[in-house]
Amino acid sequence: MIRQLATRGLTGLFTLQTPDFDFGPYIQCIYDVVVNPRLGLLSVENTQNPSALLLLFRSWTLTPKYLPYLTAYNPQTFGMLISILVAPKVQTPVVNLILDILQTYLDYSPEQAEKVFRLTPVQAEACGEIAKQTIQDHVSQILAHMKVCFAGVFSEAAAQGQAAKTSSILLRQIHLLSRVAEYTTQQTADAKVLLDLLLPMLKRPNGAVSERTKADVLAIMLRFVPIVLNQADDTISADERLALFSTYVDTVSVGLSRLRLPAARSLMCEILSVLAKIDMEESANSQLIVAAEIVQEINAFAPHRVEEPDFDRRLAAYAKLNDKIWDKPDQLSARAWVPVLHNLVFFAQDHEDMSIRSNASYGLLRFVSRVKLANSSEDAEETRLVNRSVVSIILPSIKHAFTSKHDVVRNEFLVILRTAVREVGQFFDQLRDLLVLDNADEEANFYYNIMHIQ
Repeated sequence: MIRQLATRGLTGLFTLQTPDFDFGPYIQCIYDVVVNPRLGLLSVENTQNPSALLLLFRSWTLTPKYLPYLTAYNPQTFGMLISILVAPKVQTPVVNLILDILQTYLDYSPEQAEKVFRLTPVQAEACGEIAKQTIQDHVSQILAHMKVCFAGVFSEAAAQGQAAKTSSILLRQIHLLSRVAEYTTQQTADAKVLLDLLLPMLKRPNGAVSERTKADVLAIMLRFVPIVLNQADDTISADERLALFSTYVDTVSVGLSRLRLPAARSLMCEILSVLAKIDMEESANSQLIVAAEIVQEINAFAPHRVEEPDFDRRLAAYAKLNDKIWDKPDQLSARAWVPVLHNLVFFAQDHEDMSIRSNASYGLLRFVSRVKLANSSEDAEETRLVNRSVVSIILPSIKHAFTSKHDVVRNEFLVILRTAVREVGQFFDQLRDLLVLDNADEEANFYYNIMHIQ
């Protein structure tokens, strides 16, 4: 009890933030008497509530000039601090305090240190280097512990037979992880596991996981995908790497049909470009690079205006797709069509901009024509892949669009359904029964009459 009270009193001195007092001569003594004897028990003594020692560490991070105290006198201190995250039955207040400390290091600003804490430019830059180096030295440990935290949340939910709850602390961990990921510079065994845990969150409803949190997940993905798919790493077999590549492409493609936040869409375009470059390195005739370029241009924003679409680039991309390469399998294969289709589905539901909506809708009609060509050819693999895209992408998007509250969106997709039934209905069980509604007489044609309000 006396030790706890004395440590709390010491913490109070540091929280005073006295700029003219130099604690430097006393820190080694504080470590010898207060810190080092209890450092090995840090994970044991901080599971329920933050201990006095943990609060002392937190006080050192509140003032930039005290940052060296946490790492310079015992190199194990910061690592032991982070290890509390994986302590058995650690409670939320403790985890939040550890995350506060990490947030302080990640958010450090020399300019703010000069302005608020009256540090000289040299002192502010030195503290910034300490903060950056501390994160870099412990990035693998932070990633490993974050992996355990995420696995615990998902396994606990699975044991209860329900989907994992997206708690505020989990969302905060994801945001911090996206920041820490910027410091990864080498292969880490935790990258694949973290992606496996986080990517399912991209498929959760926006009410459970916000688009900003999904953007954080995408930022992590952008950093880790090249590490996981690195050919020089022999910890993953070629077959497993190919399966992961397909999973990542599919995940990004699905996200392109759902996420609206410009930052998230830009990240997905970057990830797709990275995947295309990886595919190009492994296969000289890769066509994903063409799809990535089309997707990048379709989602282009004006360089000098915040979140304003660059219509010139977008319309040029639609013209290239709809007029030049839609019917050329050697330029845009059935697999490469997948991310493009998800983009077209997304923009065909844009009820505000007619030019974007009509071009995207025309692109979907072009794909229907491509399906007709494939089913008339002798290329069985091409036929199988385009037919799978119709069943897994086109038909579900039509069904979803029919629930839209906007007439223009419903009408666009009704035209797509009518064309699909007319052009390729005989090839699909889901469409064959709808052929009877496509009467040659427009007065008796269901697809024409359903658009009119009687």
